[in-house]
Amino acid sequence: MAALSDDDFVGCTNREIFSRTYEKKLWGWSGTRKYYSGHGSHEREVVTGYVNALEHFLVGLAGPKIIVDLGCGDFNVGSRLVHLASKYIACDIVDGLLKENRKLFKYDNLEFKELDLVNDEIPMSDVIIVRQVLQHLSNNDIHKFIDKIHHRCKYLIVTEHLPIRSDFLPNIDKPSGPGFRVSFESGVILTEPPFNLLVLNSQVLCEFKERDGIIRTFAYRLQ
Repeated sequence: MAALSDDDFVGCTNREIFSRTYEKKLWGWSGTRKYYSGHGSHEREVVTGYVNALEHFLVGLAGPKIIVDLGCGDFNVGSRLVHLASKYIACDIVDGLLKENRKLFKYDNLEFKELDLVNDEIPMSDVIIVRQVLQHLSNNDIHKFIDKIHHRCKYLIVTEHLPIRSDFLPNIDKPSGPGFRVSFESGVILTEPPFNLLVLNSQVLCEFKERDGIIRTFAYRLQ
């Protein structure tokens, strides 16, 4: 059977798309987990560097922090950040994945919540984390997400898989699905057209070479 592509999911809801992505193991598999979020969420150098960078950034913010993790996946990464929050709300669209996570990860300040970041209301927080999620969405879905986050948080931390070339054309559209834009030399940059996210300031927290591209994490202070 040929591997499924984004075009095979046209007409499906995002819940159907990503439930099937996990069921068909399109992002790979693990011997210990039914649900597996892919190499980028388990490569040791990438995960360790990302966690260290976020810890440095979050510790520098004053006061207790409510963190909302949108598209938390198998929680291999998020589980290492829970201790940095007064409350950590880990959200995903796949019900079976969340049920598995609830059995494996139990902290007093942790809540798992089924949520579609495109269509559902996003909880208020100090920090929203979106790690390698937007890259799988269409431009229309990303626009909907951006419209929803205004006044929902102070900081938005976004991680995207981008081409190695610095002169790539950002935000070329694609259908929502398991694929991402690096396959056609593009990637999501929220501050570039057509999204033009308005921010007070931004910084790159970390970046790592990953197979055919770069995994880069931006921190945006929202207006």
